[in-house]
Amino acid sequence: MNKNILLCKPILLLICFLSLCQHSGYGNSSKTTLLSNPVKSCSYLLKESTSYNFPIGVHPNEFNKIEQLQFQNKEFTKRHNFSLDENRNYTHTVDYVSRRNLDPYWLTHKTEQVVFDKNGYKVYSAPNRPGERSKVENYEYTQKDLETFQYKKESLEISGMSTHLYSTTELLNFYEQIETAEINYSGEIEIVHGTGTVTLNANGTYLIQDEELGLSSYIDPINMVISIKLKHENGIKKIISNYKLTDEGYLVPKKITIKTPQIVSSGHCIEEVMVREYSDYNFLGFEAGRFSLDLDQGALEIVQSSGRDRSSIKAYPNPVSDLLYIDNLNNAKTSEFVISDFNGRQIQTTVICEDENSASINLESLASGIYFISILSSGNAETLKFIKL
Repeated sequence: MNKNILLCKPILLLICFLSLCQHSGYGNSSKTTLLSNPVKSCSYLLKESTSYNFPIGVHPNEFNKIEQLQFQNKEFTKRHNFSLDENRNYTHTVDYVSRRNLDPYWLTHKTEQVVFDKNGYKVYSAPNRPGERSKVENYEYTQKDLETFQYKKESLEISGMSTHLYSTTELLNFYEQIETAEINYSGEIEIVHGTGTVTLNANGTYLIQDEELGLSSYIDPINMVISIKLKHENGIKKIISNYKLTDEGYLVPKKITIKTPQIVSSGHCIEEVMVREYSDYNFLGFEAGRFSLDLDQGALEIVQSSGRDRSSIKAYPNPVSDLLYIDNLNNAKTSEFVISDFNGRQIQTTVICEDENSASINLESLASGIYFISILSSGNAETLKFIKL
């Protein structure tokens, strides 16, 4: 979901932020409701609070007026609703339940609801000071907003729900199938793959490190905790994520704490502490699987992609806007390429074989969405997923 900073490396369990596009409105007055007959839906309550830790001897009075307001403790609670009907109509509604220090005094209105659908988004606002009336504003999507909306819609369509974090045994079994992975079985099991290192501990926890990304992740699958340290322009960003199982057995965020260093105008480094607490989950139409639903508001996402690089065949770029390239083919000229959409409908395309090991496909006329390409060669079949922008 600054749409997505996806750390797509061959390191199996990747932690990423989906800081999906933020909009400045939310609303009241004849609010829009969700689709009446959804075939798939998800809702949850998100309480988010932000506070700041200042160095000893530093007081906010030393900051300029804008920073004094910016670094004021604040809190809000929102309810997110995602809904998809049988005609693939998708709606995302955000309702503000409560707020504190969220709306500066100079703002005439405060947002109470935002509704996203295929036509754009509506902002329902209530008066923030006397003499004003409630209002509803309609906005069109920018190209980036439209891509984000499409991405979230497709995510809801294909998502199953994870039931557990990967165990050390699952990770070891996965890497033992990869020829390029180096595994040291002496003492703690250490796996080196690309620029990443995975250390499997005897107590069931494991550590993932990638020097190139500046990433260090400690995962405790038993207690469902992930602790991350990530290089940041002002120091080290720290994220501690606590997960829980719902009554349906789905793995979902419970509490996420994000500590980010920030430099203010006085030159001091302060620490922003953002705490997100999730509750009251409701799911309809989901099955257990290895996909995880993308929660909004920049919530920390767990992209459990250990099976993503199993195939040696590569399709890129992904997402793609025009030409899709396919590499590492055994015999491109005798291979059969079949592209299908999410509903299994086959798409007519023209494949150009560059040589024996690579091919390209022009997808410029293809509608935006999620597709699958099956490559049949010598009696074997490989299927890869890609997103068309």
